[in-house]
Amino acid sequence: MVSTVEREIPVKAYVVNQGGQLVATLENGVEIREDDPRVLADRLFEAGVRKEEVAMPDWRAGDVSPHAGVKIKLYARLAQLREL
Repeated sequence: MVSTVEREIPVKAYVVNQGGQLVATLENGVEIREDDPRVLADRLFEAGVRKEEVAMPDWRAGDVSPHAGVKIKLYARLAQLREL
């Protein structure tokens, strides 16, 4: 379940937790798998994905939802990369 807030910016990457690993599925079907959310953010940024274009399921989705700390690290790194 994605946040109920309406998104005006299209989603280019959907990130879930699979067996303790983060899996980002890009709009073109490519999957990027990483253990570290900061490394995943770097790879997403290199693929042209920006912070506003990433969606993740919220806690109600269960185990597929990345933990809050993971989401914060991923979004913070993407925001940092945008500022460089």
